[in-house]
Amino acid sequence: MDLDLHMDLLYFETPPRYQLIHCMRNRNVTGGQSLLVDGLQAAHTLWKEDRQAFDLLASTDVGFHYDNDGHRLAWKHKTIVVDPFSTSSPFSPPKITALNYGPPFQSPFPASTPPEFYAAFQKFAEILRRPEARLEFLLMEGDLIVFDNRRVLHARKAFTEQVEADETKQDGESNRWLKGCYVEPDTVHDKIRVLRMELGVA
Repeated sequence: MDLDLHMDLLYFETPPRYQLIHCMRNRNVTGGQSLLVDGLQAAHTLWKEDRQAFDLLASTDVGFHYDNDGHRLAWKHKTIVVDPFSTSSPFSPPKITALNYGPPFQSPFPASTPPEFYAAFQKFAEILRRPEARLEFLLMEGDLIVFDNRRVLHARKAFTEQVEADETKQDGESNRWLKGCYVEPDTVHDKIRVLRMELGVA
């Protein structure tokens, strides 16, 4: 089955910034293409096409939850997080610091949700699904992708495993195996500064 567009761990108070996905195995598999969408660009498009929808997504809380394996996590976020000190003009949107979009992990909307919000949310979802906004590719063994989990949405198309002999596979192993992890920006910036110093780059 497809795994629709989403960001990870939005049921955390502070979702992780950078996400790494490493393809460890992808053999005898049909489908499974990965999708990436720039949520920030989509938010800018929404601002240009429908200011009221943009304002609703920037002012309405959406709940996210995870209840599994002995864990019960839940938090609320605005879909579009605007810098409170930022200002917009008739020609440019306010500064957006993060996006929070993850329908597969959303909690039910409360009765207090503004009725206009649903149409605004659908408008944003429609922009995210425009073909020109999508990057589609197939991860092969050894491939690694890194992206900003507070800006970029990811998804995966359905896949099926082919019944073929694979002498390198152990019993019970899947033909497709991806491993992921998260890195906070302080760690990334620290490493960049150290490498710049070691390489003598200003």
